[in-house]
Amino acid sequence: MNTLIYASIGFIVGIILLPLIRYWGIRYKFVDKPNHRKVHKAPIPALGGVAVFLGISAFYAILPSQTYLEQWNVFIITISMLFMIGLLDDKFDISSIVRLAVQLLCAGAIAFAGIKVESLHGILGIYEVAPWLQIPFTIIIIAGVTNAFNLIDGIDGLAGGLSFINTTVLSVVFYMIGQTDLALFCALVSGLLFSFLIYNFHPAKIFMGDSGSLVLGFIFAVLGIHIITTDIHNIYPIEVNINLVIGLLALPVFDTLRLFMERIVQGRSPFSADKNHIHHLILNNSANHMKASYKIYLIHTTFVITALLCTRQSLSILASLLIIEYILCIFWYRYKRLLTKTDSKYLAYSEEDG
Repeated sequence: MNTLIYASIGFIVGIILLPLIRYWGIRYKFVDKPNHRKVHKAPIPALGGVAVFLGISAFYAILPSQTYLEQWNVFIITISMLFMIGLLDDKFDISSIVRLAVQLLCAGAIAFAGIKVESLHGILGIYEVAPWLQIPFTIIIIAGVTNAFNLIDGIDGLAGGLSFINTTVLSVVFYMIGQTDLALFCALVSGLLFSFLIYNFHPAKIFMGDSGSLVLGFIFAVLGIHIITTDIHNIYPIEVNINLVIGLLALPVFDTLRLFMERIVQGRSPFSADKNHIHHLILNNSANHMKASYKIYLIHTTFVITALLCTRQSLSILASLLIIEYILCIFWYRYKRLLTKTDSKYLAYSEEDG
């Protein structure tokens, strides 16, 4: 009941705040301007992350101490840092090196505070991670997941929808394992995201912005590591914990890794911009943003279900299955687009020849 109450509070607060935040975004020109690689045609306020951050701040004011997450204060401080750098980037387009430096700093603070990856649990045959490698490895994972969620924020309703699914699932998980404060935290964010989607579905009236996508990606990375490393195995099997986290993070991470590899093979910087994300491929074969977003929701949910069905399998097998599913999705939408072009050319040729 408490989780439902907090989710409802988040929803109501979002419904009230977002029109005001949108107005501020227009007035003070916190807008995402269209360009050759973006799909919107007019400037859109990019302050959706402000509502999420205000909700998190209110939760912290209500529950300043956190019994289930010893690093709660560090967690909130690093979230605030990422929010500020994202907000500045939405306004002034800050250098990617500066953004990355702040992300690494925040990830390092979390790792040094004690939330770190200590084992790979058999992925690639690796179990315990050497103590000297745990902190740098954790920093890479947190920064990587944070950037992956930032990069997948490309069409209306996508990042908000995926984040809504993740926060809802995490709220249920934390409730099941008895970590009620974190369940309430995720429920509140879930309610805020649901209200955000009302304004973000196509045609979007407001965007998430880097201030939102960076914060949400960071939250998922940190809470994912917390779930895996917390001693709750007697309540919830460790295999389920790991698989669930992998399922929740797989889609944006796989898409980012694919793009980086493709760009490197083409001789470009892995951080160069293009329109080859999975949402661009699906949008090219869909009538509108809504259908494209719904299809990606379905793919994301399939990943989570696959992960939960493979609890008795090794993590290497699970990773292989998810990679195969992802590759099939990419090939299908690329092949479908090429087939449609080929058919159109064939039909035009046939009409000319009678």
